Amino acid sequence: MLKISNLNKGIFASLALMLVVSLFAPIPADAASRCLVRAGVTGPEVQQITGTNRGGENAGTSLMLTGAQAGENALICGFALIKWIANVIFAVLIAIAVLMIAYGAYLFVTAGSQPANVEKARKVMLWAIIGLIIASIAKLIPNIASTILGFS
Repeated sequence: MLKISNLNKGIFASLALMLVVSLFAPIPADAASRCLVRAGVTGPEVQQITGTNRGGENAGTSLMLTGAQAGENALICGFALIKWIANVIFAVLIAIAVLMIAYGAYLFVTAGSQPANVEKARKVMLWAIIGLIIASIAKLIPNIASTILGFS
């Protein structure tokens, strides 16, 4: 017989509650006709994406997806979402790298004269530096995406 652990019961209950809440949550009538700019898009980026000189868009701005500028607004929202995801990846990787550097420093301090512990501390610091490099590359994701999509 299949036993369901308390953790599985909790996960199932959480998912069921989210489903019930989502069924009764009000949905704005114009939800499909708007998009939310997640990260700020500068004027030069908007010009690069759309080919028009209309200025930048601030984070949190709601753009209409109907009318003459619907396509441009959709491109801006998509690019802003890519920038937002890159910023989240950057922040998470930086936080992890800082914690790894602190842990590596702790290992160095407590290693004493034991070569195995010193080697472990060096490896932790090396991986932390690699993490910082990858985090800095994450900031290039919007530029890479705009090149792949043909905006530049």
